[in-house]
Amino acid sequence: HSCSDHAVCDNTVGSYKCSCLDGFVGEGRSCYDINECKTNAHNCSFHASCNNTVGSYICSCLVGFQGDGQSCHDIDECKTNAHDCSVHASCNNTVGSYMCSCLEGFQGDGRSCHNIDECKTNTHTCSVYASCNNTVSSYMCKCLEGFQGDGRSCHDIDECKNNTHTCSVHASCNNTVGSYMCSCLEGFQGDGRSCLDIDECKTNIHTCSIQASCNNTVGSYMCSCLEGFQGDGRSCHDIDECKTNTHDCSVHASCNNTVGSYMCSCLEGFQGDGRSCHDIDECTTNTHTCSVYASCNNTVSSYMCSCLEGFQGDGRSCHDIDECKNNTHTCSVHASCNNTVGSYTCSCLVGFQGNGRSCNDIDECKTYKHTCSVYASCNNTVGSYMCSCLEGFQGDGRSCLDIDECKNYTYDCSVYASCNNTVGSYICKCHKGFLGDGRSCDDIDECHTNKHNCSDHAFCNNIIGSYECTCRQGFVGDGLSCHDIDECGDGTHKCDRNAKCKNIMGSHECVCRSGFSGDGYVCQDVDECSDGSHLCSLHSRCVNIPGSHSCICKDGYRGNGQSCNDINECEEATAECSSKASCTNTPGSFSCMCIAGYRGDGKNCHDKDECSSGQHCARNADCRNTDGSYTCSCKPGFYGNGFLCFDVDECKEGTHCCHAKAQCSNTWGSYSCSCKKGYHGNGRQCKGKQALLLSFLYSLKVALCIESCNYVKQCLLLAREWGTVRYKNFDPSRLSLTDTPTLATSFNCRQKTFCDGNATCQTNPKDKTHFNCVCNNGFEGDGFSCKDVDECKSNSSTCSQHAFCINSIGSYDCRCLTGFHGKGYRCEDIDECQSEMHNCSDHAVCDNTVGSYKCSCFDGFAGNGQSCYDINECKTNAHNCSDHAFCNNTIGSYSCTCRQGFIGDGLSCHDIDECGDGTHKCDRNAECKNTMGSYECVCHSGFSGNGYVCQDVDECSDGSHLCSPHSRCVNIPGSHSCICNNGYRGNGQSCNDINECKERTAQCSLKASCVNTPGSFSCKCIAGYQDDGKKCHDEDECSSGQHCARNADCKNTDGSYTCSCNSGFHGDGFWCHDVDECRGGNHGCHTKAQCKNTRGSYSCSCIKGYHGNGRQCKGKQAVLLRFFLL
Repeated sequence: HSCSDHAVCDNTVGSYKCSCLDGFVGEGRSCYDINECKTNAHNCSFHASCNNTVGSYICSCLVGFQGDGQSCHDIDECKTNAHDCSVHASCNNTVGSYMCSCLEGFQGDGRSCHNIDECKTNTHTCSVYASCNNTVSSYMCKCLEGFQGDGRSCHDIDECKNNTHTCSVHASCNNTVGSYMCSCLEGFQGDGRSCLDIDECKTNIHTCSIQASCNNTVGSYMCSCLEGFQGDGRSCHDIDECKTNTHDCSVHASCNNTVGSYMCSCLEGFQGDGRSCHDIDECTTNTHTCSVYASCNNTVSSYMCSCLEGFQGDGRSCHDIDECKNNTHTCSVHASCNNTVGSYTCSCLVGFQGNGRSCNDIDECKTYKHTCSVYASCNNTVGSYMCSCLEGFQGDGRSCLDIDECKNYTYDCSVYASCNNTVGSYICKCHKGFLGDGRSCDDIDECHTNKHNCSDHAFCNNIIGSYECTCRQGFVGDGLSCHDIDECGDGTHKCDRNAKCKNIMGSHECVCRSGFSGDGYVCQDVDECSDGSHLCSLHSRCVNIPGSHSCICKDGYRGNGQSCNDINECEEATAECSSKASCTNTPGSFSCMCIAGYRGDGKNCHDKDECSSGQHCARNADCRNTDGSYTCSCKPGFYGNGFLCFDVDECKEGTHCCHAKAQCSNTWGSYSCSCKKGYHGNGRQCKGKQALLLSFLYSLKVALCIESCNYVKQCLLLAREWGTVRYKNFDPSRLSLTDTPTLATSFNCRQKTFCDGNATCQTNPKDKTHFNCVCNNGFEGDGFSCKDVDECKSNSSTCSQHAFCINSIGSYDCRCLTGFHGKGYRCEDIDECQSEMHNCSDHAVCDNTVGSYKCSCFDGFAGNGQSCYDINECKTNAHNCSDHAFCNNTIGSYSCTCRQGFIGDGLSCHDIDECGDGTHKCDRNAECKNTMGSYECVCHSGFSGNGYVCQDVDECSDGSHLCSPHSRCVNIPGSHSCICNNGYRGNGQSCNDINECKERTAQCSLKASCVNTPGSFSCKCIAGYQDDGKKCHDEDECSSGQHCARNADCKNTDGSYTCSCNSGFHGDGFWCHDVDECRGGNHGCHTKAQCKNTRGSYSCSCIKGYHGNGRQCKGKQAVLLRFFLL
């Protein structure tokens, strides 16, 4: 056989068949090694190199990986210490290799790391006030002298502040950055560390005043002003001892300041050296200028002249005072005054009696010397009397008539009482509906005492003297009889138009209709769509309408809105997919995916030009795009199905056009021709020395055959006796003398014949000298020219239906299609799913098909099977969670969790009655109302808040109470109480003033008058008594000294007082005038004495020639009497 060394030879009937071994390709006679590495038909690991070998390949793990080449895993060089990183580097493993990174403080490529001198490269973080010292892998920072810190942060040491300096105690220390400076203080000199005192007084560099002395001190000096001067020593000025009162002059002397001292001079009226001055007595020395009617009184440095009593003037000139005219007398107000020289006399008026200075009233009433009426009272007055008609009578007192108080409205009966006149008085009687003594009539509260006949459905309103009945709200009538008003029937209710009115006794109830919420008076539409109380499907759109809601199925769904089913647009042919696309139904929608060979969005699909990518056909094939597909055809010089193209060895196959005298050399996809030795030309035409005349050839009865590229051989039968041969398109003119002819005469098959190389020569059985040519199997022609039969095209091959046919010269080869395995004549399906040769997604199932496989995404995933992405059932509404549940998407599925306020498995969720099971958080002062999925907390009446926290409404503070202004509001949890203030009575909402005076409940003293005030009363002590009115004690009018005359004696009495003029005075005690005892002769002066009246008394002085005390005066006669007695 002629099978290749890399082929297996299978015997066939009458022939044999060559099949290339695995790892080779060809028609069997010629087998070429398949480069699995180049065609990527190997199974080497991604981390391995593929090395082609003859008929196979070798997989070798790449550097950094280990394994058998088909499975390679990373070598952790760091862990196995197989790296070459520096000891000053860290090793980080990478896929197939490792990385070396120099440690901090080192630099290099990681394999070689050297220490970084951070100090030299200035990459350290030391402070500018620190020194940097390099260390292995790091550095050290040390603060410079005068600084402190960790080296990275250095701050200046304040040597002055922490007293670490060496400055003198007489120097100031000034801190500087990193050091300090010493400066001698003022008054010292030196370098700051040693400072000596400067003697400013000695060196005369002081600034003391010339009126001051200089005293040197350590570091300074002191200036002290001289005596008589004052100042700071640097500025001294004279002390004015006179002004500053630092002199020792007499108080009766004048002080005159001098520079540094002062002088003293006695004032007028004094005598002495100025520091000691004595008064001059002008009265004793009779150097005064007083009047004879004046007295002289010596004073310090002077004297005073005072006019005697009864005279007035400046003392130097005195004239008589008319005491009567200027009212300076002491006569009683009930006496007449008569002026005298230096004095006056008093005489009691009519109706009075006394000495003129004291005149007492004559009481005509007591002595019955009056003319008053029997119905009048006699009231004594000062100097007379008054007649006053008794209460209930009128007249001038001397004639009195009964007063009809009722007629002339002078009674004090209550306005709620009747008046009946009596002699001298009247009687008061309270009207019906009032209670009292007639003068004070209190209204009877029939409502409070329940003495009314109002209807049970009426309010009883007490009015003055009676009461009124008013039907309560919701009732109508006269108050005595009240009938319920049907507000619902007569349309007077205030229910919202979206509420239902229900009449109840005395009122009505408003209840919001279904679909509305509120108190009935105001009803607001319940937005079921917003609060989640609707019954719409998850696949519908909720539209709120007044009082209800509507459910409209979303696009892609149909139903009544509460139940919406997905529309299968693919089955119903309503999906707008392209005819070149597949339709996939999705929840609420559909998806269109262009079929293989087309591309687009699924709704519009256009042909995919597979040829444009250059990746579908073999490299040596031509790609032709077709609608929805493509075809691959091997290029000239190659054979195969277009997906696999193999080089045709034209030299071996004899399909080349080289000259018979040329050498054929195969090339990739072609061949080359080169003339043999002794010939020249382009290989397709080769010329030599042979030359035959055409006429000579014709003379011979031979056949002339010339090899040609168009035919296997072109022959012209010049002489032929057996058989007839026709040569198509033979043109004898094409014969050239340069061609080398094959000459044939009458030879048999044993000799050289004219048959085609792919034909069998058959000798004529008659003469054995002639022959016939018959094409071999796999070829067709007349034998002289045989061409290959293309079994693949003629469908005469025995290839499996799952194989493709590859024609070869004189034969053919069968190769199993992709998805099948075998020798081509028999091909079995490859189960890609079982052998894991598929490229289905991890989220897809692989279903094997004949010659291929199908990838289908798992439930919960979408895609083409090779790429599957998670379907978000929650987003696409493809779940079956309850309307009251949350949908949580998971990879390939979803989970349902009941919303807060619901309980269940998520597919079915039931409302939790938080109010019923006590799991609500309402305040204890709130009402819990269960709602779908939640609950509401509403604070009870009298409380406010959000229901979860309810605070008591303080009606007393916010002014929402109904208490009377005369009551006290007391807040209680959830309500309030009204308590009438003291002094008021009522129910708290209505409080009336209590007249404590009329009701005699006022605790006033018997000596006080009671005055009713709103809510209280006041007690005021009557004249002559004092205190708070509740307690009254006698007022001591005498204690103030203001009620009686200055010269009277005050005597306190119970509730009053009396005034009596002192001895030496006369009057009524309110006015007391001096009694002139001298004028009235009521004095006790001696007859030889002069009586001198004084205020309230008198004085006696013996006249000239007599001596004594004035009451006893003795003269010369006394001597004689003594003489006689002796």
